[in-house]
Amino acid sequence: MKRQQYCDLVKERKQCRACDGLLNPGSPELADCDSLEIGPWSIIHGDLDAPLMIVGQDWGDTRAFQAQRGLDDLHNPVLCTLEKLLVAAGFDVQMDGYGQGPRGLFLTNAVLCLRKADAQPRFKDCWFLNCGERFLRPQIDLVAPRVVATLGQRAHESVLRAYGLQPGRFRDAVELQDGSELPNGIRLFAMYHCGNLVTNTRRSYEEQVADWRRIRSRLDTCGIGWQRSPLESFVDPGTGWAVTRQRRINPVSHAELMCETITDPLSGETSTSIGLSQKPRDVATWVREIGNWKAGAAEAAREQTENLHRLYPELAAGADVPHGPLGLLKLRFAESFAAWSIGLPDDDVVCRRRGSISVAGWSISYLFGSDEKGEYLDYYSQHRMTSDSHMRLYADGRVEGLPAMQDLRLCSEDPVEDERLKAEYFDHNHRIGEMLREKGF
Repeated sequence: MKRQQYCDLVKERKQCRACDGLLNPGSPELADCDSLEIGPWSIIHGDLDAPLMIVGQDWGDTRAFQAQRGLDDLHNPVLCTLEKLLVAAGFDVQMDGYGQGPRGLFLTNAVLCLRKADAQPRFKDCWFLNCGERFLRPQIDLVAPRVVATLGQRAHESVLRAYGLQPGRFRDAVELQDGSELPNGIRLFAMYHCGNLVTNTRRSYEEQVADWRRIRSRLDTCGIGWQRSPLESFVDPGTGWAVTRQRRINPVSHAELMCETITDPLSGETSTSIGLSQKPRDVATWVREIGNWKAGAAEAAREQTENLHRLYPELAAGADVPHGPLGLLKLRFAESFAAWSIGLPDDDVVCRRRGSISVAGWSISYLFGSDEKGEYLDYYSQHRMTSDSHMRLYADGRVEGLPAMQDLRLCSEDPVEDERLKAEYFDHNHRIGEMLREKGF
């Protein structure tokens, strides 16, 4: 029944042409790369009985879709960081392969269609509203996860509006310890996008791990009301790791969860697995997978370090900061864009000359200045995978956020209040636009 409903929803998605400026993966130009899933991200994890659903903003553009034959680049830094965060928070998740069935996770996007190649990166509000009403809410209602986690502000606001709820301040939503509740009783957790820029400027990796652990804790308590088997505890003889297992059965649907935890005898680190499975996990395989995940995380960190060393070879030779003026400032900038090997041109730094960078989908404008705190670099960055960012980097390494353009605005069913919110939104963006023009951005 659920599978047929899902197939019907996929068929509707393939036929949808509601949004100007977007191209449906099911359109004739792209159909040979399209799948039988609701979207490309669901090919990686599409468990229709998953306790956790993660909603991103969008998948990408038509050029990437055709070049990758409708599949994700499994070595994408964002995907690797998401896996690393989930594993660190205690989830048994892999993002390095494809597979359906009971894997405990469903991935999707707020906008399912694709931007046309070479189109402007800014998204239209109507795209999120159309897709939210037609596909996002039906997906959530169909899968019925216990928790929906949204990556970034736009994805979060899309879920809320799909259920007729008005978004508040995004940071406040992220800070809610137990998330918020949708009308259908599902818990909604707002999460920051896990790209390098956000991690280095707005929400540290450690803070994001803590955010995902709150979701893990919520899921761990979701078994209340389920029938539980006696808790089984033992030490696995082959690995020496401590193991706990417990089965939980839903008395209504008779769905069965296997809840397992293993603990490293040396470090005390624990990993938890919860999913629709009647067969316990092989502990030795699980331990090897954990080792592989850690090795992958270390590899990602190594690649970032190598990118920094390629930009500034003196770092590889033992220098703490790049040579030349404003070394720490240059390092802070390069760290924010290390995954793309983007650094400030040395000549511009020496001459304190404004400039711009357009590479790997980024559009970055920058200028130099000084105030009572010292010399600084202001930059404004735009990329389709994240919100605009406006930052000030000081010569002593301090980083400050500056106002940036807002993408979506708050709405209200009260016409008077809605006009006020609309005026506030346009006034904000007008002021920021004037500020950016005055800066020459």
